[in-house]
Amino acid sequence: MAFRLRSREVRFRAQFTAIAVHLADGAQLLAELLGSDRARRQDLADRMQELDQEVVGATHGILRTLAAAFVTPFDRVDVYRLAWSMRSCSRRMDSVVDLMIVYDLEALPSGMTEQIRNIVRAADLTREAMPLLGRTRALSEAWDELTLVRTQSREANHRVLADLTREGGEVGSIIRLVTVAQALDEVVRAFEDVAHVLAQIVVKES
Repeated sequence: MAFRLRSREVRFRAQFTAIAVHLADGAQLLAELLGSDRARRQDLADRMQELDQEVVGATHGILRTLAAAFVTPFDRVDVYRLAWSMRSCSRRMDSVVDLMIVYDLEALPSGMTEQIRNIVRAADLTREAMPLLGRTRALSEAWDELTLVRTQSREANHRVLADLTREGGEVGSIIRLVTVAQALDEVVRAFEDVAHVLAQIVVKES
Protein backbone atom coordinates (compact mmCIF):
# COMPACT_ATOMS: atom_id res chain seq x y z
CA MET A 1 0.00 0.00 0.00
CA ALA A 2 1.31 3.46 -0.85
CA PHE A 3 2.31 6.11 1.64
CA ARG A 4 -0.99 7.79 2.48
CA LEU A 5 -1.69 9.92 5.54
CA ARG A 6 -5.14 8.73 6.60
CA SER A 7 -7.20 10.75 9.06
CA ARG A 8 -5.84 8.89 12.09
CA GLU A 9 -2.29 9.43 10.83
CA VAL A 10 -2.44 13.18 10.18
CA ARG A 11 -0.11 13.59 13.14
CA PHE A 12 2.73 12.35 10.93
CA ARG A 13 2.20 15.28 8.60
CA ALA A 14 2.24 17.72 11.52
CA GLN A 15 5.42 16.16 12.91
CA PHE A 16 7.21 16.29 9.57
CA THR A 17 6.10 19.89 9.11
CA ALA A 18 7.51 20.78 12.54
CA ILE A 19 10.91 19.36 11.55
CA ALA A 20 10.81 21.22 8.24
CA VAL A 21 10.14 24.50 10.05
CA HIS A 22 13.22 23.87 12.20
CA LEU A 23 15.26 23.24 9.03
CA ALA A 24 14.08 26.50 7.49
CA ASP A 25 14.98 28.35 10.69
CA GLY A 26 18.39 26.70 10.67
CA ALA A 27 19.03 27.77 7.09
CA GLN A 28 18.19 31.35 8.00
CA LEU A 29 20.62 31.18 10.93
CA LEU A 30 23.28 29.96 8.53
CA ALA A 31 22.60 32.96 6.29
CA GLU A 32 22.75 35.34 9.25
CA LEU A 33 26.11 33.91 10.23
CA LEU A 34 27.71 35.33 7.07
CA GLY A 35 27.42 38.98 8.01
CA SER A 36 27.81 38.66 11.77
CA ASP A 37 30.72 39.59 14.01
CA ARG A 38 32.50 37.04 16.22
CA ALA A 39 30.34 37.64 19.30
CA ARG A 40 27.13 37.31 17.30
CA ARG A 41 28.42 34.18 15.59
CA GLN A 42 28.71 32.32 18.85
CA ASP A 43 25.13 33.23 19.74
CA LEU A 44 23.96 31.98 16.36
CA ALA A 45 25.99 28.79 16.75
CA ASP A 46 24.37 28.15 20.13
CA ARG A 47 20.95 28.66 18.59
CA MET A 48 21.81 26.26 15.76
CA GLN A 49 22.75 23.61 18.29
CA GLU A 50 19.42 24.14 20.03
CA LEU A 51 17.57 23.76 16.73
CA ASP A 52 19.50 20.61 15.96
CA GLN A 53 18.49 19.12 19.30
CA GLU A 54 14.88 20.08 18.62
CA VAL A 55 15.09 18.22 15.31
CA VAL A 56 16.52 15.18 17.12
CA GLY A 57 13.63 15.24 19.55
CA ALA A 58 11.06 15.66 16.79
CA THR A 59 12.62 12.81 14.78
CA HIS A 60 12.42 10.50 17.78
CA GLY A 61 8.83 11.61 18.22
CA ILE A 62 8.02 10.50 14.67
CA LEU A 63 9.64 7.11 15.29
CA ARG A 64 7.64 6.64 18.49
CA THR A 65 4.46 7.50 16.60
CA LEU A 66 5.47 5.08 13.88
CA ALA A 67 6.07 2.28 16.37
CA ALA A 68 2.59 2.76 17.82
CA ALA A 69 0.77 3.21 14.50
CA PHE A 70 -0.84 0.60 12.28
CA VAL A 71 0.78 1.16 8.89
CA THR A 72 1.95 -1.08 6.08
CA PRO A 73 5.63 -2.07 5.73
CA PHE A 74 5.97 0.36 2.82
CA ASP A 75 4.65 3.13 4.98
CA ARG A 76 7.11 2.32 7.73
CA VAL A 77 10.08 2.46 5.38
CA ASP A 78 8.99 5.78 3.87
CA VAL A 79 8.28 7.40 7.23
CA TYR A 80 11.59 6.21 8.65
CA ARG A 81 13.67 7.31 5.65
CA LEU A 82 11.99 10.70 5.40
CA ALA A 83 12.51 11.39 9.10
CA TRP A 84 16.19 10.47 9.03
CA SER A 85 16.96 12.26 5.77
CA MET A 86 15.54 15.44 7.30
CA ARG A 87 17.53 14.81 10.47
CA SER A 88 20.66 14.63 8.33
CA CYS A 89 19.94 18.11 6.92
CA SER A 90 19.96 19.58 10.41
CA ARG A 91 23.10 17.73 11.44
CA ARG A 92 24.99 18.94 8.39
CA MET A 93 23.93 22.57 8.87
CA ASP A 94 25.12 22.40 12.46
CA SER A 95 28.42 20.98 11.21
CA VAL A 96 28.91 23.94 8.84
CA VAL A 97 28.34 26.41 11.65
CA ASP A 98 30.79 24.54 13.84
CA LEU A 99 33.44 24.68 11.11
CA MET A 100 32.96 28.42 10.66
CA ILE A 101 33.38 28.98 14.40
CA VAL A 102 36.40 26.69 14.76
CA TYR A 103 38.15 28.13 11.69
CA ASP A 104 37.27 31.69 12.75
CA LEU A 105 36.54 32.73 9.17
CA GLU A 106 35.95 36.45 8.80
CA ALA A 107 34.83 36.52 5.19
CA LEU A 108 33.64 33.93 2.71
CA PRO A 109 33.98 33.96 -1.09
CA SER A 110 30.92 35.22 -2.95
CA GLY A 111 30.33 31.75 -4.35
CA MET A 112 29.69 30.44 -0.84
CA THR A 113 26.99 33.07 -0.44
CA GLU A 114 25.32 31.50 -3.46
CA GLN A 115 25.63 28.06 -1.84
CA ILE A 116 23.92 29.32 1.30
CA ARG A 117 21.12 30.83 -0.78
CA ASN A 118 20.62 27.39 -2.26
CA ILE A 119 20.43 25.90 1.23
CA VAL A 120 17.80 28.45 2.24
CA ARG A 121 15.83 27.65 -0.91
CA ALA A 122 16.05 23.90 -0.32
CA ALA A 123 14.90 24.32 3.28
CA ASP A 124 11.98 26.52 2.22
CA LEU A 125 10.92 23.96 -0.42
CA THR A 126 11.03 21.21 2.19
CA ARG A 127 8.97 23.28 4.61
CA GLU A 128 6.39 23.92 1.89
CA ALA A 129 6.27 20.25 0.88
CA MET A 130 5.63 18.60 4.25
CA PRO A 131 2.03 19.84 4.70
CA LEU A 132 1.35 18.36 1.24
CA LEU A 133 2.22 14.76 2.12
CA GLY A 134 -0.35 12.55 0.47
CA ARG A 135 -0.82 14.90 -2.51
CA THR A 136 1.10 13.29 -5.34
CA ARG A 137 1.25 16.17 -7.82
CA ALA A 138 2.36 18.71 -5.21
CA LEU A 139 5.08 16.39 -3.94
CA SER A 140 6.27 15.80 -7.48
CA GLU A 141 6.77 19.54 -7.93
CA ALA A 142 8.72 19.76 -4.67
CA TRP A 143 10.90 16.86 -5.74
CA ASP A 144 11.63 18.54 -9.08
CA GLU A 145 12.50 21.86 -7.43
CA LEU A 146 14.79 20.27 -4.83
CA THR A 147 16.60 18.37 -7.57
CA LEU A 148 17.12 21.63 -9.48
CA VAL A 149 18.51 23.34 -6.38
CA ARG A 150 20.94 20.46 -5.94
CA THR A 151 22.18 20.95 -9.52
CA GLN A 152 22.64 24.67 -8.94
CA SER A 153 24.49 24.02 -5.69
CA ARG A 154 26.84 21.54 -7.34
CA GLU A 155 27.68 24.10 -10.02
CA ALA A 156 28.24 26.81 -7.40
CA ASN A 157 30.52 24.50 -5.46
CA HIS A 158 32.58 23.79 -8.56
CA ARG A 159 32.99 27.52 -9.18
CA VAL A 160 34.05 28.14 -5.58
CA LEU A 161 36.65 25.38 -5.68
CA ALA A 162 37.97 26.61 -9.04
CA ASP A 163 38.26 30.19 -7.76
CA LEU A 164 40.03 29.16 -4.56
CA THR A 165 42.62 27.08 -6.37
CA ARG A 166 43.08 29.62 -9.17
CA GLU A 167 43.59 32.67 -6.96
CA GLY A 168 46.10 31.01 -4.67
CA GLY A 169 46.90 32.34 -1.22
CA GLU A 170 47.93 30.92 2.12
CA VAL A 171 47.61 27.14 1.97
CA GLY A 172 46.00 26.76 5.38
CA SER A 173 43.37 29.36 4.54
CA ILE A 174 42.56 27.65 1.24
CA ILE A 175 42.16 24.28 2.97
CA ARG A 176 39.78 25.76 5.53
CA LEU A 177 37.67 27.46 2.86
CA VAL A 178 37.57 24.32 0.72
CA THR A 179 36.44 22.32 3.74
CA VAL A 180 33.61 24.77 4.42
CA ALA A 181 32.60 24.83 0.74
CA GLN A 182 32.39 21.05 0.68
CA ALA A 183 30.39 21.05 3.92
CA LEU A 184 27.91 23.52 2.42
CA ASP A 185 27.51 21.28 -0.60
CA GLU A 186 26.85 18.33 1.71
CA VAL A 187 23.93 20.24 3.25
CA VAL A 188 22.22 20.54 -0.13
CA ARG A 189 23.05 16.92 -0.85
CA ALA A 190 21.18 16.01 2.33
CA PHE A 191 18.16 17.93 1.06
CA GLU A 192 18.52 16.00 -2.20
CA ASP A 193 18.13 12.82 -0.15
CA VAL A 194 14.83 14.25 1.10
CA ALA A 195 13.87 14.78 -2.55
CA HIS A 196 14.67 11.15 -3.33
CA VAL A 197 12.35 9.94 -0.57
CA LEU A 198 9.60 12.23 -1.84
CA ALA A 199 10.17 10.82 -5.33
CA GLN A 200 9.69 7.29 -4.03
CA ILE A 201 6.47 8.34 -2.31
CA VAL A 202 5.25 9.89 -5.58
CA VAL A 203 6.01 6.68 -7.50
CA LYS A 204 4.12 4.57 -4.96
CA GLU A 205 1.18 6.94 -5.02
CA SER A 206 1.00 7.06 -8.82
